[in-house]
Parts: sequence; structure tokens; C-alpha cells
Amino acid sequence: MNLIIPLIKSKWCEEIKFALRSWDKYYTQDLNVFILGDYKPDWLTNVEHISIKQNGFNTEQNIALAFKYAADNFSEFIWSNDDIYLLDYLTYDDLKVPYYLQDLSGIKNRKANRWGKLLWKTIDRLNENDKTLMNGETHTPYYYEGDKVNQIFERYGIDKGDGLLRTAYLNNFYTIDEMFDIKDKKIGFYNQREIEKGETKGKIFLNHDDNGLCNDVRLLLSFRFPNKSKYEK
Repeated sequence: MNLIIPLIKSKWCEEIKFALRSWDKYYTQDLNVFILGDYKPDWLTNVEHISIKQNGFNTEQNIALAFKYAADNFSEFIWSNDDIYLLDYLTYDDLKVPYYLQDLSGIKNRKANRWGKLLWKTIDRLNENDKTLMNGETHTPYYYEGDKVNQIFERYGIDKGDGLLRTAYLNNFYTIDEMFDIKDKKIGFYNQREIEKGETKGKIFLNHDDNGLCNDVRLLLSFRFPNKSKYEK
């Protein structure tokens, strides 16, 4: 399996280390890891680093550059991030399951930040094309086929940073009966808070953003993944 992780230098600089430890521990099938971006930690090994210049574009366009490389060079791949971690044993088939976050077809309140506005722009285009309107931005590992990614690039202006690839991909290539709710499978941290006892039980994915990378999360990652992975020198 080909695992693609885009990478820039972060504030903590340890996320990618623990993310790869989680893959090393819980994914037991063959795995080829590709790190895409202009940053490579000195300790990183047994991965292929592919330098992609970021050209000063906005975040969505930077991600689109990495996505375009992956789509043009791999017939199928799993896309993940340095702030996404596995919490249980998973197979390739498990990772191909298409999860959604929420059905947006009946939502009237559209107050949103910049990212949310891109989501609604994507949803409006899906609606114009009589597609389902599920929010696919679960922030978990995603399975993609390269030729289908390129189709979405053309239809939804992904290369211009004008839409969200995952939501467009999910609603174009899966029926509602093929999708699954991520609610009981993932735990997320997006603000400073304590981890409640047993909160990670039964979850298979963990994700955080910069705001959610609190001491509790760092301690949890250090406790769950104390041993070096094969991706560390």
C-alpha cells in the first residue's frame, strides 16, 4: 500500500514521528511511505521524501500540488496527515471504507470561516450536479484512485484552491449506502481540554489541530507510542 503524507514544519515538530509510530504499530501489511513537501526531519528513514515547492499559494493550493503529484504517480493510495493517528489494528480494506462527518442537505445556517466557505462552495456544486451532500472532511486517512482524483480536479477547481477534494470525491464516487458515519470511530481534539477517562476506547482514529495539541494529547501519544518505529534512525 502507498501511504502519502504531506508535511511542513510544525510548531511541535513531533507529530509526524508519532503518526508514523502509529502506522508502524497498527498497520501490519506492506506499506510504502511517501512524504511530500519541502521539510524532512533529520531522523526520518525508510520513507521516500519528494520535495514539492509551495510557491507561496494558500493552504488549499499547497495541498493541491501534493494531491496532483500523488494522483499523477499512483493508481491508488491512502492520503493521511501528520496529525492523524491510528488507534487500532487496520487492514487496507478497513482504510478504504468511505466515512462521512455529516449530512449537509438540510443545514440552513451557513456562518463559516474561510475553510467552511470552501466546504459550502463544494456542496453547492455537488447540489447543482444532483449528488449527495455529505461532509467528507473527517480528518482521517482517505483512500483515493489517481484517475478519479484528476477528474475531481477538473470539475471542482481544486487546483485553484476553490473547493475541497475529499467532499467532492466522496459524493461523486460513492452512494449513500456505501458511506459510513465516522462518529463512533474517531476522537478529535480542536481546543485545549483534558482527555476524559476511557474517551479513546473503541476509537480507531485520533486527530487534532494546532489548538487541540494540548499537554494531555502529547502525553497520550507518548504513552501509546513510546517505541521507535522503523521510520526513525
